[in-house]
Amino acid sequence: MIVGNRVVYHFFVPCPVEARSSFQEVRIGVYDESFYTSITILKDQIFFENTSGYEFDHSVELNKEEPIYFGLVYPEEIILRFKKKGE
Repeated sequence: MIVGNRVVYHFFVPCPVEARSSFQEVRIGVYDESFYTSITILKDQIFFENTSGYEFDHSVELNKEEPIYFGLVYPEEIILRFKKKGE
């Protein structure tokens, strides 16, 4: 969808990682290694579904382990931590 002068994409990302009694971590990054396209993660526009049985938190951080564009740029990633509730 086009909003103002931006192209906005909405994604549904199923999580195939099984929840356990201890926290699991999943990192989600969307970026163009050529840096031809700039992708911004809007922290206040991240939503989760079917969460009633889980404890979870998330953050958006720079991945300093995987620089792109000749090592000049650190891509943003969503870091999701979750576990089964009550265990």
